[in-house]
Amino acid sequence: MSQLSVEQLWELRNTLLENAKRLADDAELLLANARWPAAFESAYFAREETAKSANMFATAYIVAEDPAQLNWPEFWNMWKDHKKKSAIFVMMSRLYERLFESTASDAAASKDVDSNAEKHEAYELRMEREAALYVHWDGGTRTPWDSISEGRAREMVTEARKIVDAEVASTDAHRANIDAAGKKDKSS
Repeated sequence: MSQLSVEQLWELRNTLLENAKRLADDAELLLANARWPAAFESAYFAREETAKSANMFATAYIVAEDPAQLNWPEFWNMWKDHKKKSAIFVMMSRLYERLFESTASDAAASKDVDSNAEKHEAYELRMEREAALYVHWDGGTRTPWDSISEGRAREMVTEARKIVDAEVASTDAHRANIDAAGKKDKSS
């Protein structure tokens, strides 16, 4: 398995984030044109790319601190695994809510969030993504238009934009943390 440098991981992080921004922009255009299933689908993948971007930041931080800490086969497994990527973006959404949208009492209560509930939510989102893309047979024909309402598409697009914008806003802070991790390792 190939190993990436901090600079390669940082480039990958930023490229993923640019793609997430494009997908969120596309989702908003699709939403404005009443294309609910396609807007949902594009927003879903914007969230997934944002989660991958955040994961590249974390990976770059680990590599800057001590490259021997990183399990590269597991890293590449995560890169390909949609279940893991879905779970990561659900966790990112919950973290965003706890940090920026909750009251102090809500934040304290949310610390007890069950990871199984997050895994279940990630599963449900993957099934919803499938429904937004494909025609299904469940005792009758079910189309993407039957599966994704305008309201649900709007929710997903709003969530995607919020998460993408938060990750974009964190770019400088993320880079400073990576640089500090690299200096900490050299000063030890």
